[in-house]
Formats: sequence, structure tokens, C-alpha cells
Amino acid sequence: APWTPPAAETKDPAIFERAAVLFDRPGLPDDALTDLLRTIEVALELHGNAPAAVRDRLAARILTGYPHANSSVLREQAVLLAFWAPPGAIDALLGSLKPARPRDPQIPIADCLRAVAAGGTIEQKRRILAWFEIAAGWTGGNSFRGYLDAMLQACIKRTSPAEPRAM
Repeated sequence: APWTPPAAETKDPAIFERAAVLFDRPGLPDDALTDLLRTIEVALELHGNAPAAVRDRLAARILTGYPHANSSVLREQAVLLAFWAPPGAIDALLGSLKPARPRDPQIPIADCLRAVAAGGTIEQKRRILAWFEIAAGWTGGNSFRGYLDAMLQACIKRTSPAEPRAM
């Protein structure tokens, strides 16, 4: 039988533990994995953060499977890695921002990095800025440049006063 994510309206914080158990099932199809990751995101919105042990288990499992080949799974992995920011998450996310990769999945990953930029090192922040320099040459719709610029400005705002000079 196909896997169905738990209902979003549940008020049961044990949803995180059930998600962790489901996450460990081998051979979960990409669409089910995407749904599971999105269910975790909804549960975070409804219940606040997962209990520390479960959060750490989920974050480690997501980080181990990152980057996923499926762009939908990849995007949801990036959201949760940015939210929980386990050790190694920033470097893993930065590793997905490479000119040789398709640009469409890179944009939401850069947006996720914007959320964790305050926790990064100067070198990691330099790498984020280098990506923005490459992305500045990309073309897109009418709002594309403004969208990238807003992301860049948000990254810069999350730095300390001394950091921009060091970068």
C-alpha cells in the first residue's frame, strides 16, 4: 500500500518520532520521501521543534542522504537542514551551489543558506557571496534579479558589523 503522510491537523507531538521511524524505512520512493519531509515541516509549524533526540536523529539522517538526486527531495532536505543547522549542514548546502549543476535547484538552496548565514564562518560566507556573484550573471523573469538581490541583502544583514570587511 502507498505511504500516506499523517494528517497535518494532528496535535500529537509524537509525529516526529513516527516520522523518524518512517524515514528509516529502506526504499522509500521519492514522492513519499518528499511528502515525509514536508510533513515534518508542517509538524514543526504546528508543534514547534521536535524533541532534541528525535531532531538530532532526523537531522543526521537528512544530512547523510543529502544531496538527493530528486530536486523536490533536495529542496525539502535543504529547508530542514537550514532550520536545524546540524554540524556540517552549511558545508553540505554550500556543496550544492556549483556552476556545473542546474541552477533551478540552487536558488532555493541559496535561500536556505540565507537563513543560516548568521551561524557560518567567514569562509562559508565568502562562498555564499561567490555564488551570488555567479548568479548575478544569470537571466530570468522580470523579478529574478530583484529576488536574488533580496536574498543577498538578507545574507548581508545577518552578518556582524565587522564581517563584511573581512569578506
